[in-house]
Amino acid sequence: ISLEPAFGSDLTTLQFCLPINLEGCTDSLACNFNQYANIDDGSCSYPQFVNQEFLVCDGFELNDTYYEQPFTYIDTLINSSGCDSVVSTFYNIQYSPQADMFIDFISNLISVQTDLQPDLVSFLWNTNENTSSIYVDSNGVYSVVVTDTSNNCSTSSSINVNWLETSDI
Repeated sequence: ISLEPAFGSDLTTLQFCLPINLEGCTDSLACNFNQYANIDDGSCSYPQFVNQEFLVCDGFELNDTYYEQPFTYIDTLINSSGCDSVVSTFYNIQYSPQADMFIDFISNLISVQTDLQPDLVSFLWNTNENTSSIYVDSNGVYSVVVTDTSNNCSTSSSINVNWLETSDI
């Protein structure tokens, strides 16, 4: 190879351009994309998209608003690398069963009636019985937890039984 200087110059300085290797994130979809990087160093971070669902019984308050119907709440968060992440939360609001207690003084029974079909409800008394009616023959507080088996929402009800002696009447 022979090099000759350009007209009006001398051949005292030669300049060569060598490629410069710059490591960084080379994926343009990443939050920390580096447009000048030409070697991917594995540092790319990406936005996260999270979907979640919660079952809530009987409504609740979120950000000073009370919700009684199912809804989706979307929250955008910024992580440490400045990247947006989106959390989508579906709040499935269901309702606890209504439970009304009745006493049958002739049969000494406490019964619970609900607003649900019998096959969609379970009962658990503080006496460990699991029927809609229990026999009582002593004083005390009797309580029951009534659960909607289709959504696991429950309610409780209690009654204080105080039998009077016949001599007290």
